[in-house]
Amino acid sequence: MSLAKILLLAPPLLGIMAPIFLKYHIYTPSETTYHLLGSICHQEYSRCFWIAGAPVGICARCSGIYIGTFLSTFSDIINHKSQVKYTIVVFCMLPLIIEKTAFIGYPTTNIIRLIVGVMTGYGVGIVLLSLTNKLIISFKTQKGRISQ
Repeated sequence: MSLAKILLLAPPLLGIMAPIFLKYHIYTPSETTYHLLGSICHQEYSRCFWIAGAPVGICARCSGIYIGTFLSTFSDIINHKSQVKYTIVVFCMLPLIIEKTAFIGYPTTNIIRLIVGVMTGYGVGIVLLSLTNKLIISFKTQKGRISQ
């Protein structure tokens, strides 16, 4: 597993560890984890899952986005395709667009936020993988021209 994939899973895993540290009175790592994750997520308590009587360090949607992006890296490896299927990306982003426009003022649950986050993250991951592959191919092509 590459370092990039591990880094994609770090926020949700750290988020889970923060309340566990807190439960066992390991305060410094818990406070540090909440502080670090606060720079990438609003951490609103009502939008977080709770473990051991404390909120996870990132909200349900952010957890889903990281998990979905992580999952998209495996689908790219399995399919061996670097071309973006824009219909898949649009399909993955559609729930977030609908949730943010059509359901303004209506409450959603953390499970819905997690599912929407996973789908959005999957779509974002597909785009990021495609761009990364194109940059690598471009770099290799440029390097081949320079060495000749």
